[in-house]
Amino acid sequence: MVALMIDEAFRPPGIDRQELNVYMFNEPAIRTCRKLGFTLEGVRHSSTRAGSERWDTGMMGLLRSKRQAAKAGAA
Repeated sequence: MVALMIDEAFRPPGIDRQELNVYMFNEPAIRTCRKLGFTLEGVRHSSTRAGSERWDTGMMGLLRSKRQAAKAGAA
C-alpha cells in the first residue's frame, strides 16, 4: 500500500523527490523506508522532547530514479 502511494506521488511530471522524517529508534520503519528506496540523509539529534526523553529524528529522501531502481531490483 505504501509503495503504491509513493509511486502515485511520483506520477505527476516535475515531482522528482520525496522526503520523510522518522524517529531513529524506529528501526522497523527505517528498514521499510530503505526497502522502498529511501536513503538516510541526515539526523537531527535531540530534536523532539517526549517527557524526560530526547529523540533523534532521521531525514530520509527518495529520488524518482532511486525508486525506479528499487522497483526493478525487487522484480
